[in-house]
Amino acid sequence: WKGVAYDDPFSLQDRLNHLYKIGMKKFLGEDITYIENSQIDDAFSVFADKPNMTKEIIQGFFKELKFFTNSDFAFVDVHNEELFYQNFEVLLKIVKMLQDIKLTGSQDNQFLGDMFEGFLDQGIKQSEGQFFTPMPIVKFIINSLPIEDIQKTQENAKAIDYACGAGHFLNEVAKNFDKEHHKNIVGIEKEYRLSKVSKVSSFMYGQDDIQIIYHDALAKTKDIKDNDYSILVANPPYSVKGFLETLSKQERNKYELIKTIEDKSFSANNAIECFFIERAKQLLKKDGVAGIILPSSILSKGSQNIASTKGNIYVKTREILLKYFDIIAIAEFGSGTFGKTGTNTVTLFLQRKPNNPDIQKHLKYMVASWFEGDFAINELFKDNNLLELYTLHIEIELELYKTLLGNSYDERLFDLEIFNEYKQEFLKLSDTKNRKKQKSYKALSAKEKEQREQKELLKYIRLIEQDKLYYFCLAYLNKKEVLIIKAPTNGAKNKKFLGYEWSGRKGDEGIKYITSGKAVEVEVEDAEGLENILNLNNIQTPLYNPQNKLDESKINTLIAKNFSDEVVEIPQELETFVLK
Repeated sequence: WKGVAYDDPFSLQDRLNHLYKIGMKKFLGEDITYIENSQIDDAFSVFADKPNMTKEIIQGFFKELKFFTNSDFAFVDVHNEELFYQNFEVLLKIVKMLQDIKLTGSQDNQFLGDMFEGFLDQGIKQSEGQFFTPMPIVKFIINSLPIEDIQKTQENAKAIDYACGAGHFLNEVAKNFDKEHHKNIVGIEKEYRLSKVSKVSSFMYGQDDIQIIYHDALAKTKDIKDNDYSILVANPPYSVKGFLETLSKQERNKYELIKTIEDKSFSANNAIECFFIERAKQLLKKDGVAGIILPSSILSKGSQNIASTKGNIYVKTREILLKYFDIIAIAEFGSGTFGKTGTNTVTLFLQRKPNNPDIQKHLKYMVASWFEGDFAINELFKDNNLLELYTLHIEIELELYKTLLGNSYDERLFDLEIFNEYKQEFLKLSDTKNRKKQKSYKALSAKEKEQREQKELLKYIRLIEQDKLYYFCLAYLNKKEVLIIKAPTNGAKNKKFLGYEWSGRKGDEGIKYITSGKAVEVEVEDAEGLENILNLNNIQTPLYNPQNKLDESKINTLIAKNFSDEVVEIPQELETFVLK
């Protein structure tokens, strides 16, 4: 703003529109329509006469269309001249606040970035809560990942958030990267406005080399390569109907999960979180690490229908997790974590398994051999005690279980609760009921009917047990002992665990951090964002220490040690929350 003597509202907004066009092209690769006044002059230059009156009328219409409607700089709804000037008052305050700040300078931009983040906490989160992860959870996840170890062992390690929202994860990852490597950090965001917020956030932190891609992360893009990333952090969307219809057939078919869905169900399917898990498998390179927030139901929802040729998408998703990842830790958070959403979530800390040797194929072959009665194959593999370990796990004698593997019906199996449950479920199957109605079945003798039912029951149980044994083997060969972190169910204790709570009090809405001392209060206009910055840096939580990310009394350090194959000893004060 040049001052009232040298500037006016229309010229200021016109310059902003011009800069916006340049910035969007340079930093997000997007073309923005912008018509300069000189282009109107050029349009009239072809006339021999000078149609001044016509030109002035056209320019007047052009001015009204350009300025008296909503634009990217509209803070209030603009649809006439009066509202334009009202909006200008807000716009001018913001311009004056920012115009003397050099965002891309060499000075430390930590405070400026934190301030922007703090205002996001208090503002946009209230209406766009589903896109934002509370900063304590962001910091906990990032501080749990072995980012420094990865940078030491991998040249030009790359990081990605494929549902980056306002960019909180990206900014926090970048604090662990040298500035020259910020170009190796990528965010993908499908929501146009948030992709811009994410880029502004990177500027505020002086992290302007972070790449923000406005795109659907599940779709193909030339800018993103598979098996290329060492670090993945994200809070992807969940329960979104119709997402499959936005992908081309070729894009859908690159996912194993698509085989579990009928074509006619594409519009109704809402299991987008499952596809984001498989996308993580595609993007991460060998030994790459991930911290992904997901709805808790991902670990339990769905069951395999033996009669179905498609399978269940949630069962298949868990198979992908076991096949392609070592599970390092599972952190379960309650309904107070994300404010109004009320969704229980888990954060999965994962490490990508190498594709070679192909462990899952080896195990599938071994289990299939057992179910053909071939136990000599045990001598070929070092994992030859897995069958015995499984029978110990389900509390059955090995020799009795081998009768099932040998396809022999043994009534003693049904003395065990789990096999008796199989039998009861088998009797409820529509296939079982329909079979008994068939004429050919009714013509059988009682003995033949009994033998037929035993054969079908055995087939049913073997299919279930073959899957269960395979998944047990996959899980057992998980390289690390899984850490389980459980948030308290008691409301007051959960707030203390998280280090924050949500306020719904009018005029004081939003996230409130719980600090080690008295919360900081700032007596200035719009102080909430500034207070949040200062209080976040003094937050008190067992999840992490904001002053020391290597604090061995915090949960993040236990997870980081588990990633790095260090001995994990759970401090007494954390035994309430952590088990292995």
